[in-house]
Amino acid sequence: MSFNWPHFLKISRLLSKYATNPKLHPDMKEAAYRCAVSRAYYSAFGYSFDYAEDMLSYPALHDGRDHYFLREWYKKKNFPEIKRKLLNLWKMRKECDYNAFINNVDVKAEGSIQLANEIIEKIDYLNQH
Repeated sequence: MSFNWPHFLKISRLLSKYATNPKLHPDMKEAAYRCAVSRAYYSAFGYSFDYAEDMLSYPALHDGRDHYFLREWYKKKNFPEIKRKLLNLWKMRKECDYNAFINNVDVKAEGSIQLANEIIEKIDYLNQH
């Protein structure tokens, strides 16, 4: 059985909500938001990867290069909005995972959750039609 990638989006939402707890130390809030961004990205990436591989004959490499090639594949398959949203998510995820200082991490978390949700909904729509 394949992993249910949208579960990462549910975890992302929980982490983002957890970060709003007023009793939580500010460093923990930031950590929760950063993790929310990362899980949101991987929910959309994993879901769109599986769909592309299973339904669109995406020639998966199963390594880090897929993060770039999958986006380009969606663009070639005439889904530029999926490509654009995956790219925006990827940029936020990279910033949250690698930069010591970032601004508006709470806004990035909410934005990444929204983008991931939109990608998953689009793929669900494509799967049904």
